[in-house]
Amino acid sequence: MHLVAPLREFFEANTARLTVFQLPAFAPDLNPQEGIWSLVKRGIGNLAVLAAGRRLRRVAGLIRRGQRSRGDEVAVTGLPGRPPELRPADGAAGVRRGGPGGETGAVQIRIEAVDLPGRSCPGGPGAPDLLDVHVAVQRRERPGELLDLHPGDAASAVWTLECTASPLGEGIDVKGPYVQGRPGQRFVYLVWGNVEADGGFTMFRRAKLMFDGVDGRVLAEAVAAGRLVGRLGLTDVKGLPLCAAVRPPMVAWSAESATEVGEGRV
Repeated sequence: MHLVAPLREFFEANTARLTVFQLPAFAPDLNPQEGIWSLVKRGIGNLAVLAAGRRLRRVAGLIRRGQRSRGDEVAVTGLPGRPPELRPADGAAGVRRGGPGGETGAVQIRIEAVDLPGRSCPGGPGAPDLLDVHVAVQRRERPGELLDLHPGDAASAVWTLECTASPLGEGIDVKGPYVQGRPGQRFVYLVWGNVEADGGFTMFRRAKLMFDGVDGRVLAEAVAAGRLVGRLGLTDVKGLPLCAAVRPPMVAWSAESATEVGEGRV
């Protein structure tokens, strides 16, 4: 019981017919469902589902796993041995299915960057400074193919990637020419390089925008709306071009309609 003032007053006024037992805030030994709900929350906290039925099946599976591990079986929750078979209709949760393999369709990834570090960057030990730094998105399996090269002193930089989204287990997999990595480990490379006098591009560092940092609900909403937007600054704490793995809070992901232009947001 929560011992707020009105409840305390009620208990004190009814001591003749009420016996109050004060339990700890977290007491899994006295309340076995504590452990069950802890397991379920960990299992669905970042889960993106294509329909409500998938989430219910996931929750049911996690509860049964907890029952087996605790030895409580059906007595804890009353859950039957197998949940009823659920067949969510296509189009549930705003996601259209179509095409081979249950593909959900096209989705854009829009990267909006500000706070670029500048056109120059100190060179490494014994190396000259870099004086014409640019940043671009690198294509998968074609590292020399760069999308939308922006100078390092630009006020902002924007990249729009045309991708597809498809079911992956209980979640969503996003693929495209500029999406790197394996399913469950997808990311986008932002590559930093120096533009040489002959026009060549010499890469010196990369940032990985990790999709595993995208909240599952945001990703599902983005697939339904048509666009996933990532907004970030491109200068690290040392004043250098941002590199290494990038996850929230360094990047903020949101879902938007693909019909929105997005101008003025960067």
